[in-house]
Amino acid sequence: MQSLAGKTVLITGPGCGIGQLMARAAAVEKANLALIDINAANLAAVEAELQQYSGRVAAFTCDISDRKAVAAVSQTIKDRFGHVDVLMFNPILKPEQVAGAVMMAIRKDKPYVIMPFVMIQLVSLLKVIIPTGLFDWILHVTGGSRAMSSFKGR
Repeated sequence: MQSLAGKTVLITGPGCGIGQLMARAAAVEKANLALIDINAANLAAVEAELQQYSGRVAAFTCDISDRKAVAAVSQTIKDRFGHVDVLMFNPILKPEQVAGAVMMAIRKDKPYVIMPFVMIQLVSLLKVIIPTGLFDWILHVTGGSRAMSSFKGR
């Protein structure tokens, strides 16, 4: 396994649970950490804890269901770190979002659940990691440019 030492790792949801465990593991590996969480108090506590392990830790309070907030935080992370090497996408979903998606699937008699707001969050964060030309090429090749047309004009 390749070391995370010196790599920039972006982690969503590090304020508790799995996200917090991922953040600790990356910090122990001496990664540079960009942390995004909606809970400012939990995020501040985790940031303070991880400072002892990792050289650079930056925490950003952000609701990743808010497109504009994600775009702003993503740009701030890009400006501060230059690039992101690893994305640990651990979205914390609001119960009403999950319930709504599940109910929609049941009503339409679908054996699966599609949660487009999670994809929008992920794509917004991926734009920070993947160079613009390559990101556009990936969308074109996969046909994602039609599905993600709202991301044009960035």
